[in-house]
Amino acid sequence: MKAAVSAAIAKVQDEIDLTQRKVKKKAEETARHTHDALKAIDPNLAKELTPQFTPLTTAKWAGLFSVNMDIISCSCFTNSAGTVQSLHSRSN
Repeated sequence: MKAAVSAAIAKVQDEIDLTQRKVKKKAEETARHTHDALKAIDPNLAKELTPQFTPLTTAKWAGLFSVNMDIISCSCFTNSAGTVQSLHSRSN
């Protein structure tokens, strides 16, 4: 079922890219503010640190989702009229 997730991700890749750009923008904004505050507290430490954003790879996106198939069990019997009947149940 990994193929189903990969196919779904491929179909919405443009939306994923847009979301990643938005997250990157907001995260970098927050990191810049934090870095600026650190400069006021400890300028030497701030000089050694550089905020860097690392986007998720396609493989990591695929790892966020899963699809499973339910197992349906079937019990068949013959009723009093001689007709085959079946009872279905789902196991989760």
